[in-house]
Amino acid sequence: MMQLYWVVLFSGLLGLIMGSFVNVIALRYGVRTLRGRSKCSKCNTTLHWYELVPLVSYIIQWGRCRHCHCRISPRYPLIEFATGAAFALHTAVAFTNTFLWVFGLVSICLCAILALYDMQSQFLPSRVLYWLVGVGLITYITSIFSGTVPFAMIDLLFLCIPAGFLFVMTLISRGKWMGLGDGILFLGLSLLLGNYLLALYALILSCWVGAICGAAYILYQKYTAKRPVSHMIPFGPFLIVGSYVIWWFSLAGVLFA
Repeated sequence: MMQLYWVVLFSGLLGLIMGSFVNVIALRYGVRTLRGRSKCSKCNTTLHWYELVPLVSYIIQWGRCRHCHCRISPRYPLIEFATGAAFALHTAVAFTNTFLWVFGLVSICLCAILALYDMQSQFLPSRVLYWLVGVGLITYITSIFSGTVPFAMIDLLFLCIPAGFLFVMTLISRGKWMGLGDGILFLGLSLLLGNYLLALYALILSCWVGAICGAAYILYQKYTAKRPVSHMIPFGPFLIVGSYVIWWFSLAGVLFA
């Protein structure tokens, strides 16, 4: 128990660091090279290493740049904290299975990039999506060989049905209700879940959470925003949150399928 505690703590700290990289990748992807040092988005001053310590630097600097004193977007510490918390939670429930643990941590990083990019641009980068599907497929195959997931071709076909539903919704609406990337994203997440019932639970949970948060966001915009209300809400982050909640409950033995 004590050993697991330290592993969870270390994973959480590692998640904070990876969350910082996720911010960089999501901010620069498709805009500029990933190389080069970070700079303040306001004054363009190159930042030192001690200004980039996850969470700590933001707190010490009171959420402001040390050079121009402009406010730093809270998205940076929030993403760092969320990634760290996800790493810690995944380690707590999956550490006994090395393959699920390692591939789960990799998938969390990929999903964090996708969620952040989807929220800021309402677009899911195809290269990251394909990486996620690849990680999901490797996880599914590994689970079959380890005996965690029983293999049958019919199970694999059923596993694709929830993602197929999203593809059909995209085709019917011609991309107005949701994009093609949402279907590819959920295909990768379904492979991680490894069970069609878990995938169905995740889709239902994602729809409910998305509907509640979407309605709250629209009402907030309607009564507080001075600009026209936008009803375009990315669905990718809700698919990710719903899938990981179901996956973690399943790994913890709370939810069975």
